[in-house]
Amino acid sequence: MDTDQLKTLQEEYNFVMPNLVFDTVGRVGVNQFGDEIVLSVDDVNWMVLNLRTFREVYELFSHISVSKGSILCSGMGLLLRESWLVNLGFNVTVVESNLDVINYHKKHNSEICQKMTIINDDIHNISGKYDTLLLDHYEHESQDEILYDVKLITQNIECDVLWFWPLERFVESYHYRNSGGWEFYQFLRRKIPNLPNITKETLFGFVEKFYINQKSYFLPNKNE
Repeated sequence: MDTDQLKTLQEEYNFVMPNLVFDTVGRVGVNQFGDEIVLSVDDVNWMVLNLRTFREVYELFSHISVSKGSILCSGMGLLLRESWLVNLGFNVTVVESNLDVINYHKKHNSEICQKMTIINDDIHNISGKYDTLLLDHYEHESQDEILYDVKLITQNIECDVLWFWPLERFVESYHYRNSGGWEFYQFLRRKIPNLPNITKETLFGFVEKFYINQKSYFLPNKNE
């Protein structure tokens, strides 16, 4: 584990590392392979945390930055985002469709779980009003599929602000191909008006955090 990376996240951004015990609960297992902690379902990897770069935590920097008020999250995963938000004092509700994931975290992160509302359901079945909507249940869907799904979800869930993973990847890809990442984001805001009205500098800062310690065409001088 790179303790310097973790210390930076803890001291500069108030991140709290959840308790990731190597254990199997039902169909869900959490184990370590090399530098990565892996969450699997039926022996298929769902999510990883790289203990050398902590890149999966940095990918959530935008989610934390845009959050305000009451927050609805989709997907518990390794509880990285929810642990962070709870530590910052937010009112958090998380929707997770896999009961074994929920039970794993209730077993090993009971204190964090007690500080938020957990709903065992599909995010598409949820309705209501929240200040912030954070979506992170996507895996291998295409960009068009994800954008369609985000719009679909916001038909049932009213929110002031939303963010979804991996929006920064879409911006970075478009910027590389067309040198228009900012213009692409403005186009998305016209299609999905709940996306926050942020500055170009803030957006590119999110992309930089998303790709920290990773290869990115968006930031060639910092990733070569």
